[in-house]
Amino acid sequence: MPPARPSTGPTARIAQTDSHLAERLARRERQQDLLARFGISALKSADIAALLQQATDLCAEGLDAELSKALEWVNDADGAERLLVRAGVGWNPGVVGHRSLGADLASPAGYALKTGEPVISNDLGLESRFRCPELLAEHGVKRAINVIIRGEGEPFGVLEVDSRRDGRFDTADAAFLQGVATLLGAAIDRARDAAERLRTETLLRENEAQFRSLANLIPQLTWMADANGAVYWYNRRWYEFTGAEPGETEGWNWRSVHHPDHVDRASDGFFRAIRAGEPWEDTFPLRGKDGQYRWFLSRAVPVRDRDGRILRWLGTNTDVTEQRRAESRVMEAERRMQLALRAARIGAWSWNLEDDRIEADARLREIFDFTADEPIRGVDVTGRVHPDDQPRIGQIIDTARRRRGEYDAEFRILLPSGEVRWAVARGVVTDGTPERSLTLIGVTWDTTDAKRAEERLRLSEARFRSLVEATAAIVWSTSGAGRFETPQPSWSSFTGQSFDELKGTGWVEAIHPDDRPHTSEAWRAARAGKTVYKAEHRLRRYDGVYRDMLVRAVPLLDTGGTVQEWVGVHTDITTRRRAEEALRETEERYRLAAQATNDAIWDWNLSSDRIHWNEAVRTLFGYGQDVSETSASWWMDHIHPDDQDHVVTGIHAVIDGGGTRWNDEYRFRRADGSYASILDRGFVLRSPIGQPLRMIGAMQDISVRKRAEEELEAARLAAEEANRAKSLFIANMSHELRTPLSAVIGYTEMLEEELADLGVDSMLPDLEKIEANARHLLTLINGVLDISKIEAGKMEVHGEDADVAELTREVAATVEALVSKKGNRLAVEVADDVGAMHTDVVKVRQCLFNLLSNAAKFTENGTVTLSVERTSATPADMVVFRVTDTGIGMSPEQVRRLFERFMQADSSTTRRFGGTGLGLAITKAFADMLGGEVAIDTAPAKGTSFTLRLPADLRHGRLPGSAESSPIRLEELPPAQTTRETILIIDDEQAMRELLARFLHREGYGVALAADGQTGLSIARQIRPRAILLDVMMPRTDGWSVLSVLKAEPDLADIPVIIISSRREKGLALSLGAADYFTKPVDWQRLHRVLSGLSGQAPGTALVLMEADETRALLGAELGRDGWQVAEAETEEEAFRRLAAATPTVILLDPFTPGLDGFDFLKALCRNPDWCRIPVIVVAAQEIGRDETEELRGRVRDIIPMAEDGSDGMIEELKEAIARLRSPPPEAGKGAGQADGTGGTDG
Repeated sequence: MPPARPSTGPTARIAQTDSHLAERLARRERQQDLLARFGISALKSADIAALLQQATDLCAEGLDAELSKALEWVNDADGAERLLVRAGVGWNPGVVGHRSLGADLASPAGYALKTGEPVISNDLGLESRFRCPELLAEHGVKRAINVIIRGEGEPFGVLEVDSRRDGRFDTADAAFLQGVATLLGAAIDRARDAAERLRTETLLRENEAQFRSLANLIPQLTWMADANGAVYWYNRRWYEFTGAEPGETEGWNWRSVHHPDHVDRASDGFFRAIRAGEPWEDTFPLRGKDGQYRWFLSRAVPVRDRDGRILRWLGTNTDVTEQRRAESRVMEAERRMQLALRAARIGAWSWNLEDDRIEADARLREIFDFTADEPIRGVDVTGRVHPDDQPRIGQIIDTARRRRGEYDAEFRILLPSGEVRWAVARGVVTDGTPERSLTLIGVTWDTTDAKRAEERLRLSEARFRSLVEATAAIVWSTSGAGRFETPQPSWSSFTGQSFDELKGTGWVEAIHPDDRPHTSEAWRAARAGKTVYKAEHRLRRYDGVYRDMLVRAVPLLDTGGTVQEWVGVHTDITTRRRAEEALRETEERYRLAAQATNDAIWDWNLSSDRIHWNEAVRTLFGYGQDVSETSASWWMDHIHPDDQDHVVTGIHAVIDGGGTRWNDEYRFRRADGSYASILDRGFVLRSPIGQPLRMIGAMQDISVRKRAEEELEAARLAAEEANRAKSLFIANMSHELRTPLSAVIGYTEMLEEELADLGVDSMLPDLEKIEANARHLLTLINGVLDISKIEAGKMEVHGEDADVAELTREVAATVEALVSKKGNRLAVEVADDVGAMHTDVVKVRQCLFNLLSNAAKFTENGTVTLSVERTSATPADMVVFRVTDTGIGMSPEQVRRLFERFMQADSSTTRRFGGTGLGLAITKAFADMLGGEVAIDTAPAKGTSFTLRLPADLRHGRLPGSAESSPIRLEELPPAQTTRETILIIDDEQAMRELLARFLHREGYGVALAADGQTGLSIARQIRPRAILLDVMMPRTDGWSVLSVLKAEPDLADIPVIIISSRREKGLALSLGAADYFTKPVDWQRLHRVLSGLSGQAPGTALVLMEADETRALLGAELGRDGWQVAEAETEEEAFRRLAAATPTVILLDPFTPGLDGFDFLKALCRNPDWCRIPVIVVAAQEIGRDETEELRGRVRDIIPMAEDGSDGMIEELKEAIARLRSPPPEAGKGAGQADGTGGTDG
């Protein structure tokens, strides 16, 4: 029966479509089921071969194919790629494991591998994209599908399904096949990881077992820790050293055997290494089982898996205790070892001379500054040789190459950075063979440090030789056994011993016999103990003289501790020994003096601030034994509170200001609480560089003297008060007597005239006697008034120019009648060059009247001679008047009382010759006021000669030691100008201060006064004077200390300082910065010249306060002509407006100006500190009374009355007063008999 034909109608086609859909759906379900089954298997299995086979089976089943295979991507030794059949279904024997397919893009499998895309070929015969693999053709494959096998890393290979039947593989089939390949790739990754882990763990277990076995054999303390650093294993050596039980120090308990001073640092370092995953190294002490600590070098490195994860830490502890001890014991060995270690950093290299390639290790690359992976050629290395060395090195290399010999050279390397280093290279040329080229093999090491060390050593040796040659000490060296084995020039030069005499132990012969035993014993002990040798002995010099020596020697040890050499020095201490002996003797004398004196002697150590006292501090002030040594604060606390400031300030000014001597008076508290008056003196001891070290002094109890001084002072004040009362009484009484006496004389003269006119001559003799006695009484009263004024300091000196010859003849003419009364002859002798003088003419005339009157009174029928001459015997020109008589003369006793007031030679003289006894006293007082003196030369019955010596110029000259014009009190001096023309006087003697002040005021300077050094320094800082006159010998702070402070302060250093002292220390003064030096008594003319050289000012502004009249106009015109600017005012309001606008240089004031109360103006002026300093000169239009004069005293600089006979004299006097304010006047012009300016100098 013929077969039925398939239906071709619509129904049949629909049925056929449904059948195909059902088949595809069933196929997809089956494929999903197979994927699920394979996924479960892939998760469970780690056998890659089994997984590959299972995958090929499932793929053939899922795609209903006869053939399938799994291909692994492999690389051959020559680098060729291929796909090896690792598993398969349906292939002929010998295919799996042996046959391969191409892995290139021309192969379907290779294309899938390279691109990662599925490759579907449903007709390989017609495939134009790829060639048909030979294996597929052999098995009649018509269609194939290929997908890549890949997990997370590199591709494993290709999964391929093949069929000999016609049909089609679609994309769903490719998706199924790719799903299997993806699961297979993941499974292969897991299997490989598991295998690798297993292999690694096995290897680690084997290595760890091997490590533990080896670790137990090495001397280091070895340990292992987990990834977090907890130690879980130690080797046997750890337990043997620490004595710990197993488990006792595991984890982090290893800290228990660490030294507490180092454990935290070590732990922190290990923690940081763990966190960073970097190797760790540290050195620290560990405690052994004996309780002793030893130093260990500890190192640890991390052990990682193939992914870099840290699995554990391996560590070692190496005992370096002996190494550290050796390092600290041997310095010289360490230096040499360091040089050797640096030199041992050798770089190895191999230079192929044919292709110029160099193989080098890391050290050589470091030496020549090549990077780690940089290829090196010979030309690169020689190119870094210093250009100056390249020709020589090239020649050495060529010679070694030609001769097949050795290569040895030292050269410089010029690095790319510009640094130059030294190196040594040594090598040998090996012959070329068919297998090996001609090669230069060698080593190179850096010798830069050695070169530099050699240079330093050379310089050090040169310095040492220079030191030995230059030093005054004896430098020597011996062998390690302590024997001289080489010449010792320094020793021989001093002792005179030759080398043959001193070698071995011959040097001992130069040591004093008494010192040899202890010297030899000290030398033996030092050699035995390898310690520093120290001794003192006497050493014979070449001239036979023994000198005291301090000897020191040190051993030089090698690395093994053996003495190689001794180096020593002999230092001559003879001078020091003598100084120490002298110091001991001095201290003994000091101790004996301290015991013998009643003063409290103290020794202040300035560095420790402790004071040592002698026994007197207890006997004088009642303190106990506990005050034999005290702090400096104890002494200061016992000073009276009112005295502490000046005492502490004064003593520290000396110490800190570079001074040496200090003295002061103060009150010191006794143990019973009372205070003793103390004179304390101290001397500062300083180091050679001026550093204060100690201060030694003595406290003298002057309480009794102080009480006596206080009593004397009280008595002096009482006497002065009584004297002032007496003078006031005499002045008042004399004033009251002059009025009636004037009336008596006046009426007597009137009666004489009237009686003469009436011709009544009988009464005239009586009236003449009345008149003569009245006039005698008036003369006596005038003398008393003069003496009273002199004592009260109210007698003023008014200088004017006078012709000396004319003055002399005028006086002679006046007294000639008086002289001739007793039959005497008056002779006048005037030198031709006597010239002129500037002085108070009235007082000079009165002095001459008194002397001539005195001569005429005591001479009968004789000669009275008045002579005058000019002399330059003193630094200032002097005019010398002499009154010589041929009268009765005087005895020494009479001369002694001659110048006392109201005194004459004796009572008989008074009765015989008359007189008040005041003339000579007034003459001497006037002479003193004028800067001169009165001298007498007499003998009984041989006559008398009075000499009156006066300065030719009252402004410039004063005899040294002459009394001042009046005893002006210090507080009555005019206030000092705080300008650059103010002179500061620092002197503790009031008389000297007043004498200097009076001279300076007369010369036109402002004056500031200080009675001690500290006050002087304070004033100097406030006013910055033009110059300073400084005394040296002062209490508290002496002049040298003040001078040092002045020159140390920048604001005061440029002020000229003139030293005035009774001692001759000019060199010291000038070296300390003084501008000049004067010895007492002062050379006034020279002082004037010195100060003139420091001064000089231009005219300023004058404010004139007086009524607008001809006098004011004349003043303004005259001042303007001299370059002054003149401002005028008539009222107080106008005056203060002028002052506010500009401060004048001087104020000219008429206190009686209408509309201006001059006295109130002066008070208001001084309320302003700036205005109070302005000098005021009073130009009075009317007479100023006594009370008004007293009120003006201290407020004004000068008082000039307006002239009654015109203004010329007043103008000149005013100019002189202003000149005295501004600057010292010029020296008197050279005239007849004047000094040439080369007067005496001070030493």
